[in-house]
Amino acid sequence: MIRTFAALAALSLAALPAAAQESGGFVLRLGRDTVVVEQFTRTAGRIEGTMVARTPRTSVRSYTATLRPDGTIAQLEMTTRIPSAPELLPQTLTIVMGTDSADWRIQRGDTVREGRVAATAEAYPWIGNSYALAEPVIRAARARNVDSAAVPVVQAGARQTGTVSFIRRGADSVLIRSGSGVARARVDAQGRVLGARSPESTFKADVERVASLDVNAIAAGWARRDQSGQQMGSLSPRDSVGMMVDGADVSVAYGRPSLRGRTLAILTPAGQVWRTGANEATHFRTSRDLVVGGTRVPAGSYTLWTVPGPDGWTLIINRQTGQWGTVYDPAQDLARIPVTARRTGGEPVEQFTMRFDESSCGEGAVLAMEWADTRVMVPFTVAP
Repeated sequence: MIRTFAALAALSLAALPAAAQESGGFVLRLGRDTVVVEQFTRTAGRIEGTMVARTPRTSVRSYTATLRPDGTIAQLEMTTRIPSAPELLPQTLTIVMGTDSADWRIQRGDTVREGRVAATAEAYPWIGNSYALAEPVIRAARARNVDSAAVPVVQAGARQTGTVSFIRRGADSVLIRSGSGVARARVDAQGRVLGARSPESTFKADVERVASLDVNAIAAGWARRDQSGQQMGSLSPRDSVGMMVDGADVSVAYGRPSLRGRTLAILTPAGQVWRTGANEATHFRTSRDLVVGGTRVPAGSYTLWTVPGPDGWTLIINRQTGQWGTVYDPAQDLARIPVTARRTGGEPVEQFTMRFDESSCGEGAVLAMEWADTRVMVPFTVAP
């Protein structure tokens, strides 16, 4: 059974009685690193909370969501500040939900951006990584045993609404499907989120519900690290490498995720297409025709994808370019080429690394990929 958010709106009061007040928090981790914390208080009329994010530098977002009598959000206000840079003026965003549209406004000092998007009365403001703001929809869906709910969502700065789907999975879990992938949330009998995992999403985070958090102390501690030059930075910074190979200019641009205590079995599951990096798709360019694994690759730009396997990996050369790393179209494949993968021994490589090496046979070169204890080798030559 698939229902839109309209079918859920009238259920929110049933999920949260008018007199109820609830508080708690969520901790979001990437492997061993905590990257986001959220503390919230919810009543029948509003949700107030604070989110502290650690990357690329510490930011503090304080929000208030005003609820309608049916439990849906009528207005969301959020102010963001950077503790380590007090000279930066706070940024305030507001999303006001109407019956056929939503108005958004972003302001920092005297600079204002604003817009309006077409949105039905059932649309819902959406803030990434906020489980406190997502929880009322999940609870409402579970209150009436709805199998699947497609929720139109509004984000500040957007030109149109997006969609987030909530899909019931058994008695104690819900799948949350958004543009960043899929998270599986564990819920209790009242529909409260107890935790979540998202191995198939771009973020690949683990989320834990906690009774309380001192978000101000956490923000102050992270800000001190920022000021001492120890800020976390981008989780998966973009990098590029290149080489001249027998007159061919070859290069690759890719995101560099880190292990953070996780294994390749979690980060690059066997048999599944992997973006071979992070964030944007990994792009490969050659100024001359190449031969890779017996396949002629014409000069031009491509994206590279891989499929890990127990007995070797498969390299996918794809004609589509310019896309995010979750957008893979197999119809655009130029070739799928088996390549060698082997254990490296020694210390694991913490951050995914790509490079070009000279060929041991003196002709062509090798595109090498290393992460954890695995090295993947892609030899190629310049076509005659």
